[in-house]
Amino acid sequence: HLVEPVPDPEGLRPGLTLAPPLRELLLRCLAKEASDRYADGRALVAALDALPDDAARFAPPTQRDRPTSRRSLAEAHGGPRAPKRRRSPWLGAAIVMGLAGLGGVGWVALERFTEPTEVAHAEPSGSTSPDSPNSTTSSTETEATSTTPPTRPADRVAAEDDDSGATDAVDAVATGLPEDRDPFATALPPELAELSHSLDAAPGDREVHRAMRVYQRLHPDDPRPSLLLARDFAKRGAWSQAFERYELALRRHPSARHDPQLLEDVLSAAQVEAQASTARDFVVRVFGVDARPRVRELLAQSEHRPTRVLLRALDAALGPEG
Repeated sequence: HLVEPVPDPEGLRPGLTLAPPLRELLLRCLAKEASDRYADGRALVAALDALPDDAARFAPPTQRDRPTSRRSLAEAHGGPRAPKRRRSPWLGAAIVMGLAGLGGVGWVALERFTEPTEVAHAEPSGSTSPDSPNSTTSSTETEATSTTPPTRPADRVAAEDDDSGATDAVDAVATGLPEDRDPFATALPPELAELSHSLDAAPGDREVHRAMRVYQRLHPDDPRPSLLLARDFAKRGAWSQAFERYELALRRHPSARHDPQLLEDVLSAAQVEAQASTARDFVVRVFGVDARPRVRELLAQSEHRPTRVLLRALDAALGPEG
């Protein structure tokens, strides 16, 4: 029920016909969102009490479907009984369905909010030396007490693929890129070249993005993984993520500023009304007057009036010539 569409109650029992109020009540009990279900049992019982007596009807059973058990035959030949209210069996069924729905949502919520705690406990403390005896004891105790495995792999690897610099590997590899030239003028290492090819073949692929972030953590002074991710975001118009990756690349290594694609992407964002302010501040801060020749070249090429207005504003923000 948590992943499949809510079933039609009438389809669960051949020959069953539900009045619209009862059908609406059952579907509300089975709703996936807590806000769509009854607030409590009292509200559910009140809704049941408001149903008409003929809210549920069954078609007469065929000869083949007639019960043949001893008890059913005895009842069939016995004296007449007082009629029973038809809705009473549905009271229990509706309550059970409602509780099942609430229980399922509660279980998912419990897993969601307890899992990060388990992951946090599984991580070794940064204040404990790897060679100290307390480190081994803590690891053993954590394995013994963590009995429920997390169900979302993305949460387990959150620390592994963080490329912000907070979790750089201790044994990170130095890249040694020149600071004053395009970082892509230096040949890409085979592993990074393969990741770049995979990203070109499958833009936005989550696994490739994750592998690129892991590579970045292992090579903290190489801005190219973050630059490649920024390019991928920019191609798809995800400007906030693109700016975030470009900022990371600039913090990683000064050579990121000399990537010509960085300036092209940021100037493309500067021509978008929603991104113009962010892009303008970025260009002024990172490139300054060095960006003016390219800005004026774009201004001369553009015949779109709103775009020209944005480019003129950027040119003015770069300051006076001289």
